[in-house]
Amino acid sequence: MKKRRWENDKELLATAVGGNSLATTELLQMLSNDAIALAWRLMGTMSDAEDVVQESYLKLWKNYLHFQGEAKLKTYFYTIVQRQCFDQLKKNHKQWSQVDIDLDTIVSEVSLIDSKIEETNKMKSAIHILPPKQRIAIVMWAYYDNTSEEIATKLEMNKNAVDQLLFRAKANLKKYFESEQNER
Repeated sequence: MKKRRWENDKELLATAVGGNSLATTELLQMLSNDAIALAWRLMGTMSDAEDVVQESYLKLWKNYLHFQGEAKLKTYFYTIVQRQCFDQLKKNHKQWSQVDIDLDTIVSEVSLIDSKIEETNKMKSAIHILPPKQRIAIVMWAYYDNTSEEIATKLEMNKNAVDQLLFRAKANLKKYFESEQNER
């Protein structure tokens, strides 16, 4: 588990607003994915959701002194996002009946996103144990949908060598996750 640099969410927010890039990065990583999922669920489109979340960040930054730290920063920020969504929907004269506001569903979706983020973080950790060539090949294959031929061309290797790199990378990842599971 990663050690936090800040005592609490209030300090993290104040430090981020003060211009500390590490605090800003941590804050954005902590809040962004779930906030966009919430806004998307309420707004219906990703572009509207991204706009709302951006406006919400501006409100958070502008009014950071209002955050007293009594609730979690996530909860506080999601309230801002929710209000921004409602304001935007009212402004655009969208019918409330078109927006399915089911908080239980939103909470379960946010939980699902949290588990996906955890899985993604585990995968990132596993990928970082791979030797550099295997890491590059597996990332290009898994995250960028490159074929062995495309990877071979980009890395100036032959296709068979790339296939072997991918095979070894997958085998190493499998071993990593099996050992992780055995440790539990």
